[in-house]
Order: sequence, then C-alpha cells, then structure tokens
Amino acid sequence: MFHGVMRGLQGSDQQPDRNLVMHRERGAPVCTGKIQPFSLSILRASVSLFALVALPVLCGPLNDTGIQTCGDSTTTSTSNCTVAIVGDQGTFPRQDARYGLDAKQAGQGFSFTKISNSGAVLTEPVGQPGPNPTDWACTLDNVTGLLWEVKTSGQPADLRSQNYTYTWYNTDPASNGGDAGTLTVTSAVCRSSTGNCNTQQYVAEVNAASLCGHSSGWRLPTVKELEQIVDFSQLYPAIDTNYFPNTPNRYFWTSTLDSVDNLYAWIVDNSTGIVGSQVRWGPLPVRLVWGAAK
Repeated sequence: MFHGVMRGLQGSDQQPDRNLVMHRERGAPVCTGKIQPFSLSILRASVSLFALVALPVLCGPLNDTGIQTCGDSTTTSTSNCTVAIVGDQGTFPRQDARYGLDAKQAGQGFSFTKISNSGAVLTEPVGQPGPNPTDWACTLDNVTGLLWEVKTSGQPADLRSQNYTYTWYNTDPASNGGDAGTLTVTSAVCRSSTGNCNTQQYVAEVNAASLCGHSSGWRLPTVKELEQIVDFSQLYPAIDTNYFPNTPNRYFWTSTLDSVDNLYAWIVDNSTGIVGSQVRWGPLPVRLVWGAAK
C-alpha cells in the first residue's frame, strides 16, 4: 500500500482507477512552498502519511470536504458527531466532520453564489442554466473566490453542453511540458467554430462568448482547484448539484501535467472525487474557471 500511495504522490500512475486520492484537509488558509511536508488523507479518512514531494499547492482559503457524519464499521450518522469527547476519550474522536467549516457552519462546508450570463448576482429562485443574459451560467465559490462555469443540459446548440468532450491541447510551451497534446480526435464531440474539440479551442470560445461578463481569463483549472468543489458527502456526482447541475459522472480535465510523464495530465472524477492521470489525447469533459490561479 505504501508504494502505491507514493506512486500516486509522484503522479506516476497512468490509469485513473489505480490512483489513490490525494487531498489536504480544508477550511483554513494555506500558503506553502513547492517542496514541503505534505499531510494527505485517502478519501479524507484518518489514515495519513508525510512525505517530501513536489506538487502544485493552493495558497488561500480552502473549502471543507462536505463530510457531515461520524462513525465506524457499524454505524455512521450526523448525530454521532455531537457526542461529547475529551481529547481521544469518548466515541468517534478526531473525525473529519468535527472540524473545519462543515462543523462551524452546521454542515455548510461550502459557500456558493449563482451568477448570470451578464455577470450579475442572482437570488433564489433561479431557473436552470440558459443562454439569455439574465439566465444562470456560472457559480462563484465565495471561499476561494474562483468563478466556475456551469454546464447546460445538453442541447446540441449549447456551447457548454454536459455531453461535450475535448482532448487536452495547449500550444503554450511555457505550460505544456514541451508537448502541445492532441488537436482533436474523431471521438470527441463539441460545438466548435473550427471543428477541433480540444481544451484550448474551448477556452477561446468561452472567452469570446464573454461568459458571465468576462471576455478573457477563462482557463482550464489546476487539479487542486478542481478538487476544491468536490463534495465527499455524496457520490454520483460528488458535487453540490444545486450549484453545479448537469455534471456528468465522468473524469474532467485539469491543466496540471503528470510530473513523471508529461504526455499525461491530471484528471478529477466527478462521480467519486478520485484523482488520476490520463494520456492527453483521450476526450473528456471540461469545467472552466475564472480567477487568479490558486
């Protein structure tokens, strides 16, 4: 198991289903160097280890995990988390739901705001995402300050359809690891003015559409940024569908390259929150982000 975790830390596993999940505890400001003692947990469990590894890190406030229950092999519930404990004495001590924003805000480890196509803040009730200026199109993460694209239900004419997939492609030598990736493949499906279904083209078209009032700055998120909106209190999808509807249960691309093999890039599974890496020609969905890189 230790060797498997270490391979995951280094980013060398190439099959998504073989990768262990890497997550830091959320809910507090974090700003660290590139090489650092790193405390990680597997699916936010209490099993952790420390290692010196070079990984992208986040600087700034972090969301919590979404986990609101405490338990063991025989029971799990929110009421278990209210049992009084002193140190390690008592029932269910030191469990995730006892700490962070989930505990402080009565299970609300996330804070989101719905934003219209024109960039205006929306108040409930809000309908489903749509193409009109006053329709819902983005979700603002009030904790991290990042603005996220919201997928539409899948109409062929929609630029941001949940059904579209893209190859990983980036012609910038400063961030592509020396390889641009794949321009397009026949199995990728999207609405594109060039006919190329790749991440770079999609970023260009979303910026051209001035999504949520921004005609520049939309980009592919890093793996750590995309992990921030994973909600581990639910599965299929592992995300708050009140703010991120039309999320397919699939892996999504990130901009983060595999440090061992740059023909691969990191991906986040929106059905479970698992993180892995995949060769960059395979078509996958994309959720763009706007805001300073974290």
